[in-house]
Amino acid sequence: MNPDKTWSQCDMNNAIAAIIPENAWKSTVAIIRVEKEKETLHQFGTGTLFRVADESFRVTAGHIAKYAEKYDIPLCVPTSGSSFVQLHGNWICSADGQYGVPDDPFDIAIHKLDSNVVEKLAGYSFLRLAEINYEDVLLSKGIFALFGYPFKLSRSCTSSDIDLLITPFQFVTYAYEGTTEYIKKYQERFHILLNAEPTDITSISGKPFAFTDREGNGAQFPKELGGISGCSVWWIGSRDKPIEQWSEEKPKIVALETGVYPRIIKATRWVGVSTLIHSAFPELRPALDLWYVG
Repeated sequence: MNPDKTWSQCDMNNAIAAIIPENAWKSTVAIIRVEKEKETLHQFGTGTLFRVADESFRVTAGHIAKYAEKYDIPLCVPTSGSSFVQLHGNWICSADGQYGVPDDPFDIAIHKLDSNVVEKLAGYSFLRLAEINYEDVLLSKGIFALFGYPFKLSRSCTSSDIDLLITPFQFVTYAYEGTTEYIKKYQERFHILLNAEPTDITSISGKPFAFTDREGNGAQFPKELGGISGCSVWWIGSRDKPIEQWSEEKPKIVALETGVYPRIIKATRWVGVSTLIHSAFPELRPALDLWYVG
């Protein structure tokens, strides 16, 4: 990923590796789908752990939660080793018909976690309000990083002697600046668009990376990124500043991934998450409002 040709790819990779926050991955959880009749496990989506005051949430894409509820599919998340914790209770999802459009413009879902689940997620980190940024000024010239678990890089557990394997996928890119006329369900005030060129893919260490399945077969990028829905999108730097200055500003989460198009990834701005929590949990409004004012 090299939008400015004066930057070498090596310098870009080294700068990016140095500023990726540790809690970006530690707040990212795989969402596992359980097929009860077949007793199998499959990588299904990605969630982001978020905390407001003393309440803890798992945030993901709305279509993940709605599909699971429609077909009564249990969802769980890994804890440690080969352990999982199933998530009980109802999802709270953004709804259709908001802001004058027939479809759900946000496509987000939140799940309040009880204390027993939070204890089992002790190895993870929960993002706080101070790590969120809503400013548009960051977006147009921003460098962004996504953290998720694609299905194509995973191996399902289909029998007692086959373990479920999931592989983390990190993608660094920048804001898409082309035409948006053909992008369905895109609204500028709710979404950000990111370039998704196959030539921009690197491994977590920053080395060039070919997007393939676990058997080495080529996969279409970004079309076959299924499984990262709901992953966090972080602002990590600005294209209009020298690389060496990127570390002067703390990376911030700005959105969560909710869709892909040819060569484009769509993400819903995090204000949609805060708005949903604000609406559903009146007791948390003072914390949210105080943070907004501050």
